[in-house]
Amino acid sequence: MPTRDGTGEFLARARVRARAAAALRVFALAAALLVFVLLGLAWAAHRIGPAAYWPTVTTGVLLAVTLGAAFFGVFRPWRRLKSDTAIARLVGVRHPPLASDLLSAVQLEGLVSPGEAPASQALVKAFRDQVAGAVAHLDLRQVVSFRPAQRAMGLAAGAALVLAVGIWLSPEGLLHGLGLLTRTPTLYEGAAVSDEPLVGDLVLTYHYPAYTGLPPRTVEGATGDVQGLRGTRIDLDMRPLRDARRALLFFGENGERGPLEVAIVDGHLRASFVVAEADRYRVWLAPLLGRPVRERLGHRVEAAADQPPTVDIKAPADRLELPAPRPIEVGFAATDDYGLGLVELVYRVGGGPEKRITLQDGAGSRQAQGTTTWDPSSEALVPGVQIAYRIDAHDTDTVSGPKVGSSRTLFLVLEHPRESSDESLESQRYVLERLIGVLADRLEATDGSRSEVKSRSPLQEWQAFQTAHEDETAQVALLAGLVDEQRREGGGQRRPARSALEDRRPAQP
Repeated sequence: MPTRDGTGEFLARARVRARAAAALRVFALAAALLVFVLLGLAWAAHRIGPAAYWPTVTTGVLLAVTLGAAFFGVFRPWRRLKSDTAIARLVGVRHPPLASDLLSAVQLEGLVSPGEAPASQALVKAFRDQVAGAVAHLDLRQVVSFRPAQRAMGLAAGAALVLAVGIWLSPEGLLHGLGLLTRTPTLYEGAAVSDEPLVGDLVLTYHYPAYTGLPPRTVEGATGDVQGLRGTRIDLDMRPLRDARRALLFFGENGERGPLEVAIVDGHLRASFVVAEADRYRVWLAPLLGRPVRERLGHRVEAAADQPPTVDIKAPADRLELPAPRPIEVGFAATDDYGLGLVELVYRVGGGPEKRITLQDGAGSRQAQGTTTWDPSSEALVPGVQIAYRIDAHDTDTVSGPKVGSSRTLFLVLEHPRESSDESLESQRYVLERLIGVLADRLEATDGSRSEVKSRSPLQEWQAFQTAHEDETAQVALLAGLVDEQRREGGGQRRPARSALEDRRPAQP
């Protein structure tokens, strides 16, 4: 056991310092080694890619380095420097002048037992006191130096600097590799990537949605690319080109949509999925032994959308003005790519809510047409109101939901009596002014007392009469049109133009 005299105290302090120096040195070297090993593993993981064994390898390396550092830096120095003899030899190696005396002092103390003669004990004590006086002048910092530990710590700092520079120069590669070392990859990530096809003899069977009425379609010798209507179920049959104990289909650009289990039946792979949106799938195979493999490019899935119906409307005019409500005839024609549902007349009176009248049920047919007589008089209409109307056609899409196609919007206007009368009077006034002008031209042409008339040639006189006659004919035709319009409207004015003209017609002889 250690003694309490000066020699024993010196050896105890030397033991603590030696153990601390050994621990620092070993752990610093272990840290540097660990950094360089992790750099190598990160580079390899980045090149190879995700794999299920990287976390295991990383854990094994960390455990091995940590246990090695604990053994060589703690347990071994503690056990090796446990006795005073061992620490005395260590000090003797570091300071040879005291090697013999310090070792003798330790050994003599072990030879003297409590039953020995007092003279022997006194001699040993005197010798130890002499050695204690000699070691009292020694500097433990020189005898048990920390310089090897400091050099090891410098190496560890250099390794950390190399790691920092590597991350700065190649953040994506190094950080990606370090991430792979600690993360357990998914089945998709952990598989090796193959540039070669993994399956052959592909057969695709399309089962279209029931509302389309289309029969199933089979495509043999397909590439695996799918082009189908949303809601179409795809039955996939293919032959693996490698022995496999398990097969999956991964959807998404990076397998993010998850796997679909594939059945292995009589050496063939069989799976079914529904086309929902544009996507991509890849075949994943797990061999009997070894790492799984997946396709690099995979196969495209293109989802075609069911288009809304196309609708056309036919009516007397795009904007029809009526003096009073009356039935009008409306024609329609609708087509859809897969099947029509209800066809409706949709109208809105003024700023009110939309109202619908069912015209026909397409019952899944792809075309529908017909005519209907629509009477808006059932609505509470006031003069000047505007009615907007159109034709809507629904399809029978049960996957994305029924879609609606609309025709262009037409307008029906109920004329205001006062506005109609004012417009008619304005037209009559215009015709009257033009007829008066024609009469004045005729009078001027027949007035022979005027000098400009006398100077005209016969041809010029004929041209003047012809111009006046053509202008008069045009105004008479316009007046006849006004009279016909008033007759059709039922005499909405106080005194129609026809009555006024009849009053001014010369009496028959």
